[in-house]
Amino acid sequence: NVPLFPRSAMKPLLEALETQDFDQKMTKFQQVLQGLPEASIFTIAFLFGHLKRIADNQKVNKMTGSNLGICFAPSLFRSGSQMMNVVAIFVDYYC
Repeated sequence: NVPLFPRSAMKPLLEALETQDFDQKMTKFQQVLQGLPEASIFTIAFLFGHLKRIADNQKVNKMTGSNLGICFAPSLFRSGSQMMNVVAIFVDYYC
């Protein structure tokens, strides 16, 4: 079994997260995603598309991108709290 986000993607994701310029940040995230196996890319697109639909109803369910990051980051990344911000950005801007 291959994790959805392999350990090798963690450092580049964190580096992208620290990038101040929004367009550069999004470009770096895109580069990390493009380096993943095709099956992971499809799964990520499906998962974050679903999470985006949940966030689109945040007035009713209170699940913002940040709240979804708190819930899903530990399962997706197995690492520090910064990854919650990665999930939030993916939910808010990638789908």
